[in-house]
Amino acid sequence: PVLGNLPLTEITPHRLNNLYSALLQEGNSRGGGLSAKTVRYIHTTIHKAFSDARDEGLLRTNPAELAKPPRMKAYSKKELNVWDSKTLRKFLDFTTEERLGKAWHVLAMTGMRRGELLGLRWSDIDFDRKRIIIRHTIISVAYEIIESTPKNHQTRIIDIDESTIQILKKQSYTQKDDKAIWESNYIDRDLVFSREDGNPIHPDSLSQSFERAIKKAEVPRIRLHDLRHTHAT
Repeated sequence: PVLGNLPLTEITPHRLNNLYSALLQEGNSRGGGLSAKTVRYIHTTIHKAFSDARDEGLLRTNPAELAKPPRMKAYSKKELNVWDSKTLRKFLDFTTEERLGKAWHVLAMTGMRRGELLGLRWSDIDFDRKRIIIRHTIISVAYEIIESTPKNHQTRIIDIDESTIQILKKQSYTQKDDKAIWESNYIDRDLVFSREDGNPIHPDSLSQSFERAIKKAEVPRIRLHDLRHTHAT
């Protein structure tokens, strides 16, 4: 809304810097400002848009090239929260019968990102070679579900263990039950993890479900993304 009604030629580096400053102070719709990381994401998007405009001959220069987005703070070890193996096992055992219990297992055993899990398709799984190919991701933009490519826009392969293969096969049985219940109303998008009717799960909804599961399991609170860090350790 800050830039949307302005002609391209009126958007200057100074105007972009003011935008970034405002977003840091009061850019969050829930109150307060956005993180430096989020503002840098916005800068990256703006930079790409203006690069395309320059390539189309609509601009002579890209104003974002001279703008100064906020610097990222270095990650400190104190900011990384992970579970040890016993805590992870307790959580997975507690949630094993829940609908999303299989999703937590796959995240913990593969190190996939939230969006990569939600964008995972059955066609991306090679059961014979025991591997997953990350090709898609589902993200939220202004709370709208958007399908995109993985971070860095590159596919990658993740090897999976036998227990994860069995979990994924059980998930396929769950989906067969969903299809039987919803019949012609089921929307088959080939997604491995979806809502009961086949539609994508909203990323924020997945994170909220994880927080509720943590509370029920009575384990130390971590973010959903920290399952990726847990996998790395």
